[in-house]
Amino acid sequence: MLKQVISSIAVISFCILNCLGQVNSTSINSSTFNDCAVWDFCPNPNIVITDTVFIKHDIVSSANITVNGVLYIDVSGNYSGGHKINVATTGKLYNYGRIEITEELHNDGEVYNSGYLGIKKYHDDGYTCNYDTIEIQQGQKYDCHGCTLECGGTLLACDVKLHNNGGNPALISEVDVCCQDGSDPSINLQSGSIDSATVNFCSLPLPIELLYFAAKVEEKTVVLDWQTLAELNNKEFVIWKSIDGLKFNSIGSVPGSGSVSTNRKYRYVDANLAEGLSYYRISQVDFNGKETFYSIATVSSESFHLVNSYPNPVQDDLIIQLSSVGLTPIQVDICNVVGQVLVKRQFRIVQGENKLSIPTNSFKNGVYFFRISMPNGEFILKKFLKQ
Repeated sequence: MLKQVISSIAVISFCILNCLGQVNSTSINSSTFNDCAVWDFCPNPNIVITDTVFIKHDIVSSANITVNGVLYIDVSGNYSGGHKINVATTGKLYNYGRIEITEELHNDGEVYNSGYLGIKKYHDDGYTCNYDTIEIQQGQKYDCHGCTLECGGTLLACDVKLHNNGGNPALISEVDVCCQDGSDPSINLQSGSIDSATVNFCSLPLPIELLYFAAKVEEKTVVLDWQTLAELNNKEFVIWKSIDGLKFNSIGSVPGSGSVSTNRKYRYVDANLAEGLSYYRISQVDFNGKETFYSIATVSSESFHLVNSYPNPVQDDLIIQLSSVGLTPIQVDICNVVGQVLVKRQFRIVQGENKLSIPTNSFKNGVYFFRISMPNGEFILKKFLKQ
């Protein structure tokens, strides 16, 4: 049972004066957050060891937060944003609502998840009891660094690493570990243990079977083409665009075909051709609102651009198609999920269409990336699956 303590009058007064608004959160051990319409705009967003903060509404983070006390997300709470959450050795995080952040969760203390916990990556040095769903961004890792993960929920992660932390063994038990892209999870068991009797490894069926997604420049527009082999409960596709490959904004949508088992072709035209390199991707939205993201295609208003890469998954040779306005040298690197370069090839592409072939027979099954480096320092990065 939580102990009542006396809060700092100075801190209370400061926050009441500077964080005006309705009471959206309650701190039962101090009043630091009592009157904050958006509590993380208070002078100190961190939760000290004597604080227990309840979040009952929608919060968009404004800074990284360190939890030395207790952070409790109520069933009506929703914590989101692009900042890191650090749970310190004395800290506890209870999530009964929804957490969606595009940065890391670092846990040195205790995490109890009974809702949805969506994060970029998870560095777990402590204890995690997961009753519901923890989802790691595809291409990122669940790093169990001397952690204990248990309680029977689902971990959505394609890349899982287990290793000891200063003599503390890593342990995963009572959990389903599933990969979102339809492949089997990649497990790096450096040290520690997995309870094979209670851990289930699985792959999630994708709502659509995507044959290809390609982008090309036509005059002053970008034409996006893609084809599906089958669809399940597909309401629509959302088109996303980025100029740096990191921050994507939605620019339009195309209706899906519901549930079909025959081929469907789609096209979207972006009339706003940006200077230099542009990145495009599509997401698929179910009728129940679930959204799944797919691979990235790039185009360039300059010398050349990636037309397509196939097959995906690849079994023998990876084929890369490029379109160029002239003769130029490029380098293609094949990397694994930890960034290790496995293959390095130089090519001299010519004007028009170019088709490059790279053998992958020696690769183990799993997720890889190919990187095309250009003479001007720009590069194209795309993921593919080896089976």
